[in-house]
Amino acid sequence: MRYLILTLIGLFATSQLHAQQDNSNIAASSTPVNGGALYYDLDFVHCTVGFTIGHMGISDVSGSFSGFKGALVYNTEDLKQLSTTFVIDVGSINTNQTWRDKDLQSAKWFDKENHPHILFQSDEITLTDTGFDWKGQLTMKGITKDITLNMQKPSGYVKSYLGHHLAFKGSTKINRKEFSIGEDTWWNNVIEGIAQLDDFVEIHLSIAYQLQTPEFIKSRFYENETVLYEAATTSGVDKAISVLEQQKEAYKNKADKNEDGFDAITGQDLNTVAKVILIEGNYKRAEQLLLRNMESFPQDDTILAELASFYLRTKQPDKARNMVLKCLAINPFNAVALEMKRRIINKV
Repeated sequence: MRYLILTLIGLFATSQLHAQQDNSNIAASSTPVNGGALYYDLDFVHCTVGFTIGHMGISDVSGSFSGFKGALVYNTEDLKQLSTTFVIDVGSINTNQTWRDKDLQSAKWFDKENHPHILFQSDEITLTDTGFDWKGQLTMKGITKDITLNMQKPSGYVKSYLGHHLAFKGSTKINRKEFSIGEDTWWNNVIEGIAQLDDFVEIHLSIAYQLQTPEFIKSRFYENETVLYEAATTSGVDKAISVLEQQKEAYKNKADKNEDGFDAITGQDLNTVAKVILIEGNYKRAEQLLLRNMESFPQDDTILAELASFYLRTKQPDKARNMVLKCLAINPFNAVALEMKRRIINKV
């Protein structure tokens, strides 16, 4: 896998799951936090972040965002402990019309150039007959407002060869004008009593989370990740770093860099390897790999987030705090680091 955790945090309070926390089948993303919270990967291929807005009172325009990252805290026995940080990439908007997508990214609407991200951070949970209301702060175009997501009850806990899964569905309505979205456009005109575009937008979410097994992660290794893993486990960290440098040089000199689906060598290659090694119980080697990886890719915020996760798992909060701050200095919208900041710095 080429991407880092981009992750979700979940808390399982059952004795069976607590027992699994020290088991080698727990993913490296399973970092105990606040009494047992676990980090989960975002199963983004099974997620939807969509919206619908009324057009001229007779039809709707729908769209979605394909780029998002998140972190989640979940407790099966106490839903009120649910907490999340969610970041959406404005540039990933898709309404099936290229011209409209480009227009929506302009300063008149979402203003991608100055405000490339949409941020939601939850505050509290109120239980309802059908699920729960998830209250929090939504930030778009530099404007922050309180909103409430009306969520269904979370799906059941599911195990498969891929790992552990759960999912949430919900929706809310917001007034786009409160966020200065399309506020000064022709579409706000009322012609013959008909609004060209509604003020209120319905947002609907279907989000899946996954705690992956080491077997599944290794089955998805790129060829170069397999080589790195074998070097790290059989010959040690120095050998793995040497192999990584050789891979970087080979890629640099490669004429066709897209040949055979061979992608660029990035910090995510060694991150993925370190994740599996951590799962397998070799904490010292995993830490060494991550620290050396940070030296090779000092501006990769996801490596710093992975290190923060590692230190949180190994009960080193001061080191975790340091990595969180370094991560956010590089990328203020790293969702994992933002949620960890609330947990270990702001002590939410």
